[in-house]
Amino acid sequence: MAYEQFINGWEDILRSFYADVIENTNGTMTWRFSSKEKEKMFNNNILRSYKNPQGKVIKGLSICNALLLISIIDDDDFEVLKIVHDKRNAYVHEFPCMNQEVPDIDKKLFTDFLNIRSKALKNWIIEIEIPTNSQEENSCFLDSDGCFVPPKDAFDIADLYFKTLCELALYK
Repeated sequence: MAYEQFINGWEDILRSFYADVIENTNGTMTWRFSSKEKEKMFNNNILRSYKNPQGKVIKGLSICNALLLISIIDDDDFEVLKIVHDKRNAYVHEFPCMNQEVPDIDKKLFTDFLNIRSKALKNWIIEIEIPTNSQEENSCFLDSDGCFVPPKDAFDIADLYFKTLCELALYK
């Protein structure tokens, strides 16, 4: 669930950044492309940029690969995300009951994954959002002398949920 939410969230963020038509329908934002060529470019560069050794496109890892290519995550983060991707199916079908002990290696993997979630959002804000925002929108990142102060951390409500779940389930 955490991995899928991460992937779906980043697909939406990347689509909103690359799309050039935004529609607001009853409070729901929809991002579209003005041409088939632009949509094809997004699909190829973002949704189809990673293939497994057998040549099959893996959408989730393609999105992670896109984050790697724009320096939102690093090579080590990408390797962790590949492991999380591979293990997620096992956890969906065989996740230990709440009264069973989770292996330490999986505790570390999940903790690393949660840290990557926060790191990716923070890097996106610093590397993409702030440079493309207006000076007025960026005023919250300036100190009293007008110098840029990067955020120390970034998270969304899902990060808080998953970190709490991690604390309760994995480190009881």
